[in-house]
Amino acid sequence: MDAVRNKNLTLAEISQSPVLIAVSGGSDSVALLHWMVEHFPKPQLHVATVDHQLRADSADEAAMVARMCGELGLPHVTLQWQAEGPATSAAARDARYQLLQGFADEIGAKVIVLGHTLDDQAETVFMRAQRGRKESDTRGLSGICEWSSYNGTRLWRPLLQQSRSDLRQNLTDRGIDWVDDPTNQDQKYERVRVRSLLSSGRKGTVPGARAISRLAELSSRSRRWMNQQVAEHIKKHTVIETKGIITLVRGAEIPPAILREMLSALILVAGGMAYRSPTSKLVEIAKAVGIKNSAKITLGRCLISTRNGMINLQREARNLPPIPTNIGEPVFYDGRFMIHPSQSGMRPSATTYISSLEHYRPETDDLLYAALMELLDSTAQST
Repeated sequence: MDAVRNKNLTLAEISQSPVLIAVSGGSDSVALLHWMVEHFPKPQLHVATVDHQLRADSADEAAMVARMCGELGLPHVTLQWQAEGPATSAAARDARYQLLQGFADEIGAKVIVLGHTLDDQAETVFMRAQRGRKESDTRGLSGICEWSSYNGTRLWRPLLQQSRSDLRQNLTDRGIDWVDDPTNQDQKYERVRVRSLLSSGRKGTVPGARAISRLAELSSRSRRWMNQQVAEHIKKHTVIETKGIITLVRGAEIPPAILREMLSALILVAGGMAYRSPTSKLVEIAKAVGIKNSAKITLGRCLISTRNGMINLQREARNLPPIPTNIGEPVFYDGRFMIHPSQSGMRPSATTYISSLEHYRPETDDLLYAALMELLDSTAQST
């Protein structure tokens, strides 16, 4: 696999190819822009602003960034989003990453640099903790990773330990302007309400941003360790049989906590869902395999059954979409495959594409991803 997808890059390695910086014009991204100019050779730097065209001032803000880049001697491009359907925050975020990655591919950039800060980290973890349900895992408390992947392109957030107030003070001291997005004051958005709460200064009512960031760091370490354990057990205990059935052999030998995480990950491979299934829903199946009882459940579009200390997972037969034909470009299928157009009269071909791990993946999941890809690759080579 491409080395970029398997490790974090050093500053020297980043400098060896074009680097794309995402700059909206807000204080965080403007601070990022100037930080990058100070740490990297200008010939490697490219800047992109995504104009979602949701506000009247958005084009002017993109033009401001373009002027700033011109003064710094950096190339700049504005990427416009043509919304199809409801322009939700989630849709805008997905579109932003798609547009940035598309342009990164055009210029040969392997890294997209983003301006998330310590405050963004605290807000994200706080919101996830507030949404916590009894059946939820603590995986989300690891927050935003400094490094992550989006369809194979590395995302880097070098300012993740810097507070917004410090960044703004530095810009003010240097006479550098930025723009404030008015939606950042709109209380109808959850993040805005949380931001207001965390910055209210009411001591003892909520933890500070650095304390929450520390929780994220500890949770991230726990997530990385668990994924390492899961990856090792996948290599040791998992096989893929005919008809795509995934079997965990000697499942009774796997510690229950690790077994539940294994099943949650393997459900992604077999079922193709966009999100991991809560491990709390796998407690009974883990108990059954531990005492070698028979049990059966459906979860994440998978049928999961256990017998004699072994566990089988397979895609449910129902709700399978028709396989696309007569396609002119690759298309995703069932969250598990990429269907490629036929060539020279041959039938269309398919390659494995686990959407939940390919589309967006924090680097804490890289070891797990590598183990799953190794499992799938070995199966493909043996068939």
